Amino acid sequence: MNTTEEIRQQVKQYVDRLSPERLRVASDFLAYLAEVKYVGRVKEKRRTHRRHSSFYIGIHGYAGVESLTLLAEQTAQLMSLSPHKRPYYQRGRRADKLILSTFEL
Repeated sequence: MNTTEEIRQQVKQYVDRLSPERLRVASDFLAYLAEVKYVGRVKEKRRTHRRHSSFYIGIHGYAGVESLTLLAEQTAQLMSLSPHKRPYYQRGRRADKLILSTFEL
């Protein structure tokens, strides 16, 4: 099992390899973790759609948005095959824009 010091050294190695943009994201994320007592989503009564926690979005959001940007043409082609799913696609694009807005410098 890793000691706290070993974990800190491992994190430092990862941080040293980050680009300036990703370093800023990591810094914001660590600041968030330092302030929050519980990382998870709050249960909401009468919510019909599942929602991911801020932690999940922070970890997976950026990579997801990057992949959607790379696959935009293929996504548009798929949407033309399934027009009944357009509302879900539009909701996802709105979420992408919100996630991207947090990464803007």
